[in-house]
Amino acid sequence: LDIAAIYGRKVAPVGRSIEKNVAMARELGYLTPPVGTLIGQGEAAALPDRQVVYVVTGSQGEPMAVLSRIASGEHRSLFPTPGDTVIVSASPIPGNETAVMRIVDSLFGQGVNVVYSAIERVHVSGHASQEELKLMLNLTRPRYVVPFHGEPRHLALFGRLAESVGIPSDRILRAGLGMILEFGADGARRAGEVQAGHVYVAGSRIGGLSEVVLRDRQSLARDGVVFVTVTIARDSGALLAEPALASRGFLPADGQAAPFALVRDRVREAVAVGRPGDLGATIGEVASAALWEGTRRRPIVVPLVVEA
Repeated sequence: LDIAAIYGRKVAPVGRSIEKNVAMARELGYLTPPVGTLIGQGEAAALPDRQVVYVVTGSQGEPMAVLSRIASGEHRSLFPTPGDTVIVSASPIPGNETAVMRIVDSLFGQGVNVVYSAIERVHVSGHASQEELKLMLNLTRPRYVVPFHGEPRHLALFGRLAESVGIPSDRILRAGLGMILEFGADGARRAGEVQAGHVYVAGSRIGGLSEVVLRDRQSLARDGVVFVTVTIARDSGALLAEPALASRGFLPADGQAAPFALVRDRVREAVAVGRPGDLGATIGEVASAALWEGTRRRPIVVPLVVEA
């Protein structure tokens, strides 16, 4: 905000979370922008590009954040143009590198100049440095230290840092997710565990998703789904029509692709042989095997047997 004012630019925050934080910071007196510098997105849209700086969400590659939608051309009012400059002022959190680089590549491909942590020191850390952590430990002199929030390497290094300022090693407690620590007059101890980890949200339902459901969703995302419909005579079990195939996310939906011919042959054979057991399950098995043989992919197969 201060630098923008020096160079005659207005600043517009864009993104629900950053707009709320800016409003809250101004209300509490933590943010005091130069008069006339901070404006809304609508007002910024009416100004020439050279007079505006947008501060947006999405430095970690979040798919629904503003920066991601700008890069993909999906934002309703902000579009990248050649000559724009984007400064990504945060290093990717481990695990987010691919998502961040996808956005950076997309912007470069549209003629945008991108400044990011790999080429310039523009990272603004939200974490204390080692010397700041040492100062905190020396000022507070805690009886116990519990490293948390980070990768195992971060926790181990913080434990070593605590030892370096005089915290006894037996008072540096390493705890994993869900572990219960109990502190009392007789010291500290581990007192069991609670269930912890990822919580899946599916619509209005929270948790309770089985491994089977998750595995099916991953398979659907990777290989799609194939529907196999077979019509047979109720009395004899004879095939009354050609097996009908349709797919979503696998091959053309008209069911005429070459690999489907093999599936039809195998399904006809299975019905003719009249294998014992559930016909639907048999059709699913032979169709899956034929699809793997013809495509080296394993879509979800949904068999449907119609008796007429």
